[in-house]
Amino acid sequence: MLFVWSFRILSTSEENYNLGTIEQLSGKISILSLPLISVGELLVAAIVAVTILTISGKASDLIRKVLFFGLFVSAAFICVFGLVRIKGNYSKEKQIAATSSVLIDSGKVIIGGGGIGNGTDYYNDTNSYEALLNAHESGNNVIELDFYETIDGTLVCSRPNEEYPDYLYGMPVLCETVTEAEFLNNRVNGFLTPLSLTGVTDFMRSNPEVYIVADFQTDAKTASSVLKEQCPDLLNRFIVLLTDMDDYEYVTSQGLRKVVYNLASPDEGDLIPEKLKQTLKGKDVVGVLCWESLVEFMPGAVKALQDMNIPVAVRPVDEHEIVEKDLEKGIKCFFTNDSELNWN
Repeated sequence: MLFVWSFRILSTSEENYNLGTIEQLSGKISILSLPLISVGELLVAAIVAVTILTISGKASDLIRKVLFFGLFVSAAFICVFGLVRIKGNYSKEKQIAATSSVLIDSGKVIIGGGGIGNGTDYYNDTNSYEALLNAHESGNNVIELDFYETIDGTLVCSRPNEEYPDYLYGMPVLCETVTEAEFLNNRVNGFLTPLSLTGVTDFMRSNPEVYIVADFQTDAKTASSVLKEQCPDLLNRFIVLLTDMDDYEYVTSQGLRKVVYNLASPDEGDLIPEKLKQTLKGKDVVGVLCWESLVEFMPGAVKALQDMNIPVAVRPVDEHEIVEKDLEKGIKCFFTNDSELNWN
C-alpha cells in the first residue's frame, strides 16, 4: 500500500494538488511539494498495523520485513522532501528579501521609459535604447520599461500614445497590428532606437547588475508567459508591476516571483488599511508603489503597509525636497523620471 501511494504521489500532476512549485534561483527547477501531513497519517497507521500483527504473531518474517522496509522508505520520503520543501521556501523568502534590498539600497527606480537624461527630455517616455543606456551610465541599476505585446507574440518596449491612443508612443505604428519587425524598422520620435524584449535581455546579460521593472501595457498573464518562454534565465532580474493582484498567482507561477503592487489608479476602497491587508494576504510582494500624494493624504494606508514590513515606494519624485520629506516618513524607494537625480 505504501509503494502504491508513493507511486501515485510521484505520478500525479502538481495541478491536481494545487500546491504549486518552488522556483529555484535559476528559474528553471521546480519540485512537487508533498502533502506531508497525509504521509505522516499513513505512516502512523502502518506502524500500528505492524505492531498489532507482531504482537498477535500473525505476521510472518517476510511480511514484517516488507512492512518495515515500506516504513523506512516512507520515512525517507518525509525527511528528504520535507527538507527540500523547507529549503525551497527559504530560498523564495531570500529572493523576496534580496529584491526588497535592491529597491531600498538603490533608493530609486528610473521611470518614464528610461527617464530623462543629459539635462533634456529627449529620452523621457521613449523606452528607447538610448534612454536605457543613459539611465545605466548615470549610475542607475533599477530601470522601469513599458512592455507591449505584438501580434507575432513577442514584446516591445512601448505603450499607447495618450494623445493618439491607436498608435504606440512616438511611433507611426498602430497598436493593434504592430509586428516586432515593423516596430524595430521605425525610430522613436524619429531618431531614437526602439527596443524589443530581445534588446532588453541582451542589455541585461551584458550588465548583470541591472534589474528591469516591467510595466505591462498588455495582458499581464500573456506578457509573463512570453518572458518565461523567451528569457527563463533572467526571470529573477525582472520586477513586475501589478495593478490587478488577481493576476498574482499566474504571474508568479511563470517564475516571476518579484512583484510590486502598483496602486496606480486605486479605488477609494483599495486604500482602506484593512482592504490593503486583505489584498496582500498570502502574497509575497517586494514592495507597494503609490502616488507621492498618498503619503500626505492617506497616512493610514502607508502605515498599514509599513506595519506589514512591506517597503513603500512613491512616484513621481523629481525634487530633493520631496525625497527628504518622505524619507522622514519611512518611505524606502522613489520612482523618478530624472536619471541624474541623486540624494545619497
